[in-house]
This record gives sequence, C-alpha cells and structure tokens, in this order.
Amino acid sequence: MFASIRQYNLKPGAGAEVSRRVQAEFLPIISSHKGFLDYYVVLESHDIGVTVSVFETQAEAEESVKLAADWVKLSLANLVMGPPTVTEGEVTVHKTKR
Repeated sequence: MFASIRQYNLKPGAGAEVSRRVQAEFLPIISSHKGFLDYYVVLESHDIGVTVSVFETQAEAEESVKLAADWVKLSLANLVMGPPTVTEGEVTVHKTKR
C-alpha cells in the first residue's frame, strides 16, 4: 500500500469552496482510478489544505499526483497559491477501525 500526501497553500478563506469542489468533482475521478483505496482532505487553520491518497501500488500512487495536478490546474487554480508540497511513500503501519 502506498500513499501520496499533497499540501496546498490556499487563498484566504478558500477552504470550504475547495472542499466542496473536491467532493463534487475530484472525488469521483480519483476513486475510480485503478488501485484506489482511500482519500482524505484535511483543512488546517491558516489556509493549508492537505490531501492523502492511498493506492495499492507505488505506480498508482504516483499517477494520482499527476491526476490531482491536472485537476487542480483546471478547477482550483484561482483558489490555490503555488504548487503543492508532495510526499510519497510506502505505508508501513496501518490500522483501521471499520
């Protein structure tokens, strides 16, 4: 299992609109991507947005970064400031209560 974590600097007050667009537009795209396991959006105070994508393989996680970048350029360019900071890697510890 591999994760891609992206941290975005959002324009002031844009968090709610970013969340709405991600829910309506991007979640259907990424969740239909091969190997998809989980996706999370975390809004920090101070207009920072963090996304976590979890996929079965490293290649699928890496592809999700490209998928997200393309979508952000088309749908969120007016709400984000600059490119995200991206962290990718193997998930070595995982526990879910479901």
